[in-house]
This record gives sequence, structure tokens and C-alpha cells, in this order.
Amino acid sequence: SNPARFMGGANSDYIQSSDKEDIDKLFPDNHIIHIKNTGHWLHAEQPEAVISTLKTFLGSWDRKLQYNLNNPEVNG
Repeated sequence: SNPARFMGGANSDYIQSSDKEDIDKLFPDNHIIHIKNTGHWLHAEQPEAVISTLKTFLGSWDRKLQYNLNNPEVNG
């Protein structure tokens, strides 16, 4: 499965702990990130934190993809 990241504001109840079971079923390789000092509009309230989080996630995904492309035996 492909990795999935969920970002929410620490001061928002949009992503609740009760959602975790459903998220795990649909996205086995998931990680939920709550950004400090933000509500529902985290991209407007903490744009630098959102961008940093996205860059980290996309960079790790790119490294995993490049590894798999360079090591076909890993994929069977």
C-alpha cells in the first residue's frame, strides 16, 4: 500500500481519535499529524509547518519510490 498522511490542526476536532480505526482499514500505511497552534485552517494559520510537513512526506515517499525502482527484486 502507498503511504498516506493526514494533517489536522491541534485545536480542531476534524480528525478525531475515533476515526483512527477507519483510517487504518482504508490506509494501512498512515500517519496522522496534528500541527500545534492551529485550528481547521492549518494551511492559513501555519503555512510554514504545513509546507515543511508536506516536503518531509513527499521526500520520504520519493526516496522509497527511487529505492523500489532501483531494486526490482524488492517488489517480487
